Amino acid sequence: MKMALLGLVTGIANGFFGSGGGIVAVPMLKKTGLEPKKAHACSLAITLPLSVISAVFYSFGGKLDFKSALMCIPFGLAGALIGTKLMKKISVIEEEAGKLFQEARILRMDLDTTLTKHSHEKILAAFAAGLLASMGVGGGMILIIWLTAVMGMSQIDAQGVNLIYFLPIAALSVFIHRKNGLIDLKAMLPAIIAGTVGACLGAYGARLIDTGLLGKIFSVFVIFIGIKELWGAARNK
Repeated sequence: MKMALLGLVTGIANGFFGSGGGIVAVPMLKKTGLEPKKAHACSLAITLPLSVISAVFYSFGGKLDFKSALMCIPFGLAGALIGTKLMKKISVIEEEAGKLFQEARILRMDLDTTLTKHSHEKILAAFAAGLLASMGVGGGMILIIWLTAVMGMSQIDAQGVNLIYFLPIAALSVFIHRKNGLIDLKAMLPAIIAGTVGACLGAYGARLIDTGLLGKIFSVFVIFIGIKELWGAARNK
């Protein structure tokens, strides 16, 4: 029952925001008794199939920009290769997650205009997103923030790009994490099955509301997660 609820909530977040499913899944997975590394790795095993469902729903509304996604994927894969190796050495992931979302909040609310002047920002953004996504830390949110704040893409289009971008990144990461003994796919099946329903609901809801409102809701979600991670990191010190 707990795994089914976990999957449902994760699916709704994944479909509605085009990202963020792992951020929801990781704390719930840890409450089931999984150690942090396995919780982060297993969150990818859950969100990968849910992202496929969400991407299909986004495609119905013509909200998938494959060209933009394909331009980012090679750099994301490079980041994922490094991220999966770092997972074996990092003992405390939550502290890094707190720093990540604090930076994401600042980027979203007060973007430094000099970022647009750098010719390699796309490579850096895609690489960083892949690196973080492979560790279940929320790389997708970073990519969406960059696409909307720097590239001027609409929120719904950015979420569609992230879903396509995430699929090969997550597939590679899940393969490596499973090889390293961090993922039990059978144990994740109840969450995945329930999550498909959540992903359908979330993606359908994202298509119904105005993209400007969706962007504001996404910003609130990022800020909330950032505060939550910072609070958790502070309490653990």
